[in-house]
Parts: sequence; C-alpha cells; structure tokens
Amino acid sequence: MNRSMKKTARLLRQRTQGQSIPIIALMIVILIAMVGLSVDVGNTFAQERKAVAAGNAASLAGMDSYIKGGTGVTNEVVYESITSSLTSNNIPLGEENDQLQLQAYYLDADGARLQAAPIGGSSDAAPADVSYIEVKLNGKVDTYFARITGRNDLPLGAQAYAGRCPPTSGVYPIAIHGSLLDGNSFADPTITDPNASDQYGVMTGREFSNYTWRRVYLGAANSPAGAFNFLRWNEDRSPTGASATSGVALEASMAGDGNLDEGFEEVSQWPTSSLPAPDVYPTKPNQLNPGDWVYGSPGNKASVDTILAQHMANKTYMILPIFDTAVGTGANVSYRIVGRGVFVIKNMGNSPGRGDYIDLISLGDPDGIGGGTACAASAVTPSDDPYTLVVPVEIWPEYEAVPKARQPVQFMVVLDVSGSMSASFNGQCNNGNNGIKQCSNGPAGAPAVEVTGTGPNYWWNPREERRIYVAKTALKQMIDLMNLPENAVYDKAFPQDEMALIWFNQAQSTSMTANWTSTASTLKTAVDSAGKASGDIYRTNGGTNGAAGLYRASKLLQARSGKTTYLGKSWDYKRVVIYISDGVSNQFLDTSKGNLAGGASNGSTFATGNACKTTPNVDESATCQTTDVGGTHPTMGWDRPITQMITTSRTNIQNDPQTNAQVYVIALSNIPATGLKDGVASFPSYFYSVPNLQKFPDGSTNVDLIMKSIVEDVKSGPCEEKTDKAWRSSFPVESAGNVNGLSYPVIGEATLSLDGVDITADIRADYPGGTAKAVFTGLRRGTYTLSTYLFYQHPLDPPSVLPRRYSLIEVAGDTVSSLSVPVPSGTNLGNITEQPVGLKLFGNVCAGQ
Repeated sequence: MNRSMKKTARLLRQRTQGQSIPIIALMIVILIAMVGLSVDVGNTFAQERKAVAAGNAASLAGMDSYIKGGTGVTNEVVYESITSSLTSNNIPLGEENDQLQLQAYYLDADGARLQAAPIGGSSDAAPADVSYIEVKLNGKVDTYFARITGRNDLPLGAQAYAGRCPPTSGVYPIAIHGSLLDGNSFADPTITDPNASDQYGVMTGREFSNYTWRRVYLGAANSPAGAFNFLRWNEDRSPTGASATSGVALEASMAGDGNLDEGFEEVSQWPTSSLPAPDVYPTKPNQLNPGDWVYGSPGNKASVDTILAQHMANKTYMILPIFDTAVGTGANVSYRIVGRGVFVIKNMGNSPGRGDYIDLISLGDPDGIGGGTACAASAVTPSDDPYTLVVPVEIWPEYEAVPKARQPVQFMVVLDVSGSMSASFNGQCNNGNNGIKQCSNGPAGAPAVEVTGTGPNYWWNPREERRIYVAKTALKQMIDLMNLPENAVYDKAFPQDEMALIWFNQAQSTSMTANWTSTASTLKTAVDSAGKASGDIYRTNGGTNGAAGLYRASKLLQARSGKTTYLGKSWDYKRVVIYISDGVSNQFLDTSKGNLAGGASNGSTFATGNACKTTPNVDESATCQTTDVGGTHPTMGWDRPITQMITTSRTNIQNDPQTNAQVYVIALSNIPATGLKDGVASFPSYFYSVPNLQKFPDGSTNVDLIMKSIVEDVKSGPCEEKTDKAWRSSFPVESAGNVNGLSYPVIGEATLSLDGVDITADIRADYPGGTAKAVFTGLRRGTYTLSTYLFYQHPLDPPSVLPRRYSLIEVAGDTVSSLSVPVPSGTNLGNITEQPVGLKLFGNVCAGQ
C-alpha cells in the first residue's frame, strides 16, 4: 500500500470513531426514557387500581347511606359517605389532591341518570327510586423519569357502580299472610273463631305512634288461623351443616341479625300448576325476592321463644316475608312470597283454642326505613330499543246485597269555615306579590306553615281551587239531588227532603245556622253565605272547633221531629249528618257558653311532663288532640277536642234516640283520619279522605262525586255494601256485560300519557286462566301516567244493576285515579316492563252506576 492510500485509510478510521459518540448518547437517552416511562406507566396503573378499588368501596358506601337514610336522606349525607370512603382508602380530594376530580350520579333501574348534575353536598332530598349509584374518578398522576421527554403527567380514570339488592341482614324466616295487611298497615281484624276474636289496634303512645298492631297466630299453611308460619332458607342443609328442617337451623336463622346472607335457596321448580308460572323462574336465583317460592319449616315457636323474647326486649326491626298462598304439607310446604314488611314484636303468648301467637306492630315497607343491601354492580348501559309494558289487572269486587227502597231524608250539614278553608288543597296561598306561601296544612313532605292569617290576609287563586269553593260547590250540587219541588229529580209520590246547615270556626253561635227548609234556593243562599269573610263568600276565617259544630247540629236535630205525614201516610225521616272539615280540631267545646268556644288546645293547656306540651305545632298533632295522648285540660277537666268530637257524635247524634242520625265525614286536604274515621263517622266506610283536588273533563271534582255518592247511598235505603274480600284476576264471559262499547274478551282500556300524547291498549280477559292484561308495545323510555278502567258484573248483584266501573288504582291502602309508571322500571326483564295494578270501584256500590 502506498503512502497516499494508508493516509486515506487512517483518516477514515478516525472519522468513524468520532461519529459514534452522539449515536451512543442518543441511545442512552432513549433507553432512560423507556425505562422511565415504564416506571411511570406502572406507577399510574398501580394508582388506577387503587382508584378503582376505592371507587368500588365509595359507590357501595354511597348506596348504603342512601338505603339506610330511607325516604328523608339528603344529597349531602350520600355525598359525605362517598368522600369519607375515598379518604379512608387513601384517595383524598380537594386541596390535598387537586389533580383528582370526583363525579357521582344517581341512576334509575336501566342506567339513566335521575338528575343532570352530579351528587353534591346540598341539603336537597335525594331522588326516589334510585337503583344505582355511579362513582367516576378522573385525574392525573405526576411522572418522574418521563419528564425528560416532556411528559409531566399521565391520565387516570376509574368508574364504579353500586346497586340496591334485597336486604339480607335483619331478615327472619317468619312468613306473614298478606290478607292481614292493608298497604303498610294491618287490616281490620277478621273473626276466625267464634270463641276467640282477633286482637287489633292502633299504637297511640310515644313509641310507634300511629302504627297498627295485630295478633297473628301460628297455623297450618292454608288454615284460616295460618296468619304466620316459619320458613327455612335452604332445602336440605343449613350453612352450619345441620338439617335445614331442624330446630337448630331455625334458631340460627332467628338469632342476631339472621343468617340469610350465608346462603339462600328458593324452591327451584314452580311447585303448582294451579297458578300460571312466569316465563323465567326464579328471576334472580339465590336471592330472596317477591315472586319466589320459599321452603317451609316444621319448627315450632317454643324452640325459638327465647330468641323471640330477646327481639321483643330489643324492639328489633324485623324484616319478614309476606306470602299470599302455600302448597304442600309438612316439611314439603312452599310459600309464595309477594313482598316484605318491617315489624316489631309487641307481645307473644298462647291463647286457649287458638294456639301460639305473636302481637306484631307493622312499620310498613323496608324501603321506607332503610331496607335493602348495597351491592356491587356492573356497568349499566341505557338501551334505545323500544319497550313493552305489560299491565296485569285485578279488581276488588263489590256488590249490592239488598234491593233499594225510598225514604225521605233530613240532611244536617256541618261545614268548617276556618281560615285554612281559603287555601288550596296543598295548603298554599298565592295572593299579593310575595309568591306562593304555605299558609295551612299540606300533603306529606310539604313545608311547615309560613304565614298566619289565612282567609283575611292570605288565600289561593284561582278561587275554584280553594277548599271552601270546592266544598260549597259540592253542597249546592247535593241540594240539586234532593227531593225538593224546585229540582228536576223531584218525585211527588214521596215527601220532600229537608236540610239544615251549621257552620263553625273556633266558635259556633246560633247566628251561624240556617234552619230546616225544603226550598232549594234558600238552601243554596245559606251555603253561599256560610262563613263569608272580608266580603267574599269563598274566603273564611278562624280556628277549628269541630265538636262545637256537631254539638249545635245535635240540638237542631233534637228540636226537629223525625216524622212527617204525606198523602195520608206516616213517614220516618232518614236522618243524616254530613261533617266537612279540612283541619285537626284543636279548639275546646264549652257548652256553658253561647258560642260554645272553650279556647285553643295549645301547649299551655297540657300538663307538665306530657310530651305534647313541647310538641312543635301541637295544634296540628291529631294524636295530641286526643285525651288518650294529650290528657284532659289541667284546670277545666275537659277532654281534648278530637275526643270531644267523638263523644258528641256518638252520644249526642248517633246513639241519642231523639236524633238517631248517621254521620258521614268528608276530610279535605291531607289531614289525619284520627278520630274522624273510627269515631265521628258512624262506620269507617262513611269516612271519605280527599287529600288532593281532582278535576274531570265535565267540570266536576272528586268532592262532587263523593257528595253524589253519599246522597245516593242515603237515598237507597237499606242497601248494604258487600265485597268478596279478595282480589279477582280472572274474568269469565258472564262477568263482562259488553257495556261502554266493549265486547268480550275486551273488558276495559288502559291509557298511557307522556308529553301530551295518549296511547291506549285494550284490557283483554283471554289470557291463560282468564287473567286480564293490557299490553303496550313500541314504547320509548320515559315516565308515563297510567290510567285504566274495566267493567265487571258481580254474580250477586241484583239483575237490574249494570256492570260496575272499576277505575281507582289501589296504592298502599289508598286509591288514586292515575299512576306514574317508569319505562323501563326496576322490574324489567330485557325490554319488557311489568306494572300490575289493582282496581277498586269508582264511587260507592250503593250509589248506583
């Protein structure tokens, strides 16, 4: 190689070695970045796993707080439960961790958000019907090594759901027969043994006040005395390995909080062919739900007496299954569960001829007092597919037992003209420039009364929605139905009816009276003028002294003959008192005074030590206005105003041979039935509660219909209302009658309303077993208003009576004309939602069609 070539080769070698240095440096940087990024990503994944676990715990904590808080739980309580859970799991928020954001939402049964904004720390009440709580965590995690690449942080996200599962703690294997219950309360007692009547009552003490209690007897599954029976949670073996039918297993399931959470097995196969089986059974295996069949236990009460005594002493809130039917015998008996209730043991023992019993206080549905269990749930995605709504329909059949007859009537109307009668049915006033004010008692959950002086200073517009307007309008329509010469219904073959009118507020003087007359125009003028305040016949003033109104009515009845002669024949009047009021009677009756006013039953009139003395708004507390709870007046010795009302109605009106009258009660607005239903009214069925105003297309109201029903009931003579005392879900062809343009198997119609659009479906009675259903298809998501009716001809009704219209929907012992139905609902299966309804008769069975 010559010198020139060697020099060139040396230069090339030197140049190659010098260029490798930056390449190696770049590779080192890349390697460091890769290692740093893997460390940072790993750290982010670890933080995300931590956030996911904490989010799961927080969603469970929020749902648990919502459930335990019951109907009064607030957003603030739920939100604090979520944030406290996150903090306890080392996920701080706020200033301690400003890179992490929390969002939490309430979801319905199909995953739709119930309110647009996330759950926050407000004191607003949480929405009802929450099925899930969603917790979302979004933020950033700081990086360390990756910063050299310009990446200062990495994203972090977590999402968790908690659902509402049936309660597993505090559930005990005592099955209560559903026939004993009427909504959340016990039904009136039924005599099942002529030698020993059932026990029943309403709690009036400080604890469990206004709850019903009843004596329930242990019996064979299908015997009349079978009011409660024992269950077992497993078919063969209990969680401890003992025989599921043994006394040891029964004791274990009754002790402490019970052991339902340790394992449950429903009857795996539908046990009877006499009841149609659903398409899917069980809907949720190994979880106690309505619709499940549960195994019976042959255990006896004596084996768990000690445990029951402990629950009684501890006043344990016991969640007990409610059943409607049973099949099988002995250890093979199965019970169909239709609901759950919360009960407290009041007493227990053994009755000769009846056997073992437990006295139970009914506290209602578990949901109302925090029933249920929070459980983890997977993501819930709302569906846009069309839905099908199935509405199974059953009725509570009624019929007329005795043919009608005619008798002239003396109507005595006792009308409340206290100031609250100038308010709306929601207890609101809106006159003036200060907006809507709560000026009187309102529905459940309404604000406390904000202003006084209802009538003179505050009233509701439009006047057609005031309580006094609705009452007076109904009374004038009632006058049109009387047998009076000016009326279209006048029948000369019978004596004229007659009427007197008493009105009252905190007092009742003789000037507040319109005496007996048979002139319709005179009566209507008296109704208009009754209680007129501030120059307006539809504004009133003052307090509520119901006993004074009834006492004055008794005097007018005693002074009036109950007989008349017409067309040479002697007639006995049917004497009827109609008492109309919108408030708790809280003024004492003093018969020594001309105006009968004894003053207000306020805190100063209760004895020292009586709880009513410090009860807020004691004038609106119905129980405190009874002598049983409030005691007598400490100086005058008078009974409390509601007790005075009861005594006056029973002693001076119903049972006085000079008066011998029947008493009907119409309670306007949401006032307690205390004393009115079971004391002032002659019978519980003579009590009509009108918590809200309903207007119908023809311009009439629900109060008009009640008044018409009372008049028809009164004029029907010895008509007697009868019921089958059981729900009917099958409708043979002979029960239809093909009225109102219907043709069997179509027996009625159901209507859904949403956004001003009505959708109607036939109620058909040709489903298996003759059951009746309405089926809506192609529905979009939403909360619909459901109204429905069907016609039914009772086989025991007189031949002249046409099929009766059943259109009032039974809800928790009350009736409503329509029902809100979410589609989909919490009971949906796929895209099929089911909403059963029970219908009761529209009007009174003795009031004709």
